[in-house]
Amino acid sequence: MRSASKSFKIPLPLLEAVNALRQPGQPLADYASDNAAIVGLIRYAIAFPRRHTLTAGIARLPTSEQDEIDDFLAALATNGGHLAGMVSKPATAEALLQEARRHRNAGKSVTIGLSQSNAPAS
Repeated sequence: MRSASKSFKIPLPLLEAVNALRQPGQPLADYASDNAAIVGLIRYAIAFPRRHTLTAGIARLPTSEQDEIDDFLAALATNGGHLAGMVSKPATAEALLQEARRHRNAGKSVTIGLSQSNAPAS
């Protein structure tokens, strides 16, 4: 058998984001399932190995702060947004958390960072 079942806990907002990113025209649209998309992301990380300081930094944060970031990222994905221009490079977990809080506290809709190609039609 070439595959094995393995159980992972994935925060619901991240599953929502994967679903949004699998829609037609989105970055993960070519994958037939959530599983295929996750396996594809793992393959990409293996094919092009590098340190993932942003996501590793998020993993070291308390769960409540990870939740804040996950909610923000899910909102970005479901609204066609991205982080470009929101946080300076190299992006850090702390900077992303501050941006998530800034948007939450301001009651802002997460549409900043939309590119022309991803912007919703008016």
